[in-house]
Amino acid sequence: MIESATARQAGSPYRREMSRLLKTVIRCVETGADIVSTEIMERVRRSVPVLALRVVDAGAALNIGNAVVFDLPAAPRRSAAKLLVELPLGGRLEDWHEQFLKAAVQLIAVTLDVEAARQPGPELPPQVDRGKAVADAPGWNRLVVRYGDGRMMKGFSRNFMPSKGQIDLWPVPDGPPETRITIPLTHLKAAFFVHDLEGLPAKVSPSPPERDVRAGRRILVTFSDGEVLSGTTLSYSPGGPGFFMVPADDKTNTSGCSS
Repeated sequence: MIESATARQAGSPYRREMSRLLKTVIRCVETGADIVSTEIMERVRRSVPVLALRVVDAGAALNIGNAVVFDLPAAPRRSAAKLLVELPLGGRLEDWHEQFLKAAVQLIAVTLDVEAARQPGPELPPQVDRGKAVADAPGWNRLVVRYGDGRMMKGFSRNFMPSKGQIDLWPVPDGPPETRITIPLTHLKAAFFVHDLEGLPAKVSPSPPERDVRAGRRILVTFSDGEVLSGTTLSYSPGGPGFFMVPADDKTNTSGCSS
């Protein structure tokens, strides 16, 4: 925000006050403060000559003479809102004031979302077995996604198509929208459809890898980390965003994968 073309046009007052504002945010994060948005608002009041500064609902009736309103970016955990800036009678904002307030609005929105996310959410009832939840939620699949850098994430997905270029992952089927994680396929090594999120028992032994009973084109995939997986595919297309594959070994935990 400080180095943008708009900020450079706003001049040194903008850069100076933005630096102070960001230092306030850093201090709050380092100390674990739970009122980051409040501290940001206080810092803005010291930087811009205003009578009052408050966040109001987007649908609120505003009958204020000398005021400026900035929209807060929308987010799943909160309703649409605005930042109301009341100015002194006859007062006006300079160009750098407006740029500063636009940047402050972004930071206020982010911190409000973080504060909401830190609130404890509803816990699943003890009797809910995360690994068996799909049985009661038709259309959902257990999924293990592996990133290209080795990280792994487990969860549930539905209606996944490689052509979308991304995959949506939930911690539980039919979870609230704010728990969804959207992952671009370009970040992933592959997405594996599994029988059990915790893995199959060790006593299950693999079957011979060569099998001819599966429909589709036989394929051998070599991943960037050197892992090799054999199976069949009906959807491989050179240069495509991805494809589905059924592993040749049907006694592993993996029932299919998308790469």
